[in-house]
Amino acid sequence: MVAIAFWSTVAVLLATSVAAGIKLLRSRGFVWWDAAIFTAPFVIYIFVALTGARPKSLSNLIEPIVLAAVVMVAFSIRAFAFRNRSHETRSMGALILCCATALVLYALVPLLPE
Repeated sequence: MVAIAFWSTVAVLLATSVAAGIKLLRSRGFVWWDAAIFTAPFVIYIFVALTGARPKSLSNLIEPIVLAAVVMVAFSIRAFAFRNRSHETRSMGALILCCATALVLYALVPLLPE
């Protein structure tokens, strides 16, 4: 039952992100900051994880999955909300939110038991 809920959530988030991307591409609102939303948080998380500042286990691999969900939600909100702002401003805000989430996830999630 948990697997059904998990994969249903992933499917909805992915479909919403794809719809947001298509909408932005058609309206010529896709800026290069949008591509950074999907790459920079994960690069930051990997670099921070490689420093070994906090002990982590294989169970902590849930953190990038949560980060992926945050990225998809932030991208969808960036595409469909705050229409009174420019595309670049919304994109930079989403990027900052996602990068901050990567750092906070790494810093606040303790070592999980395997």
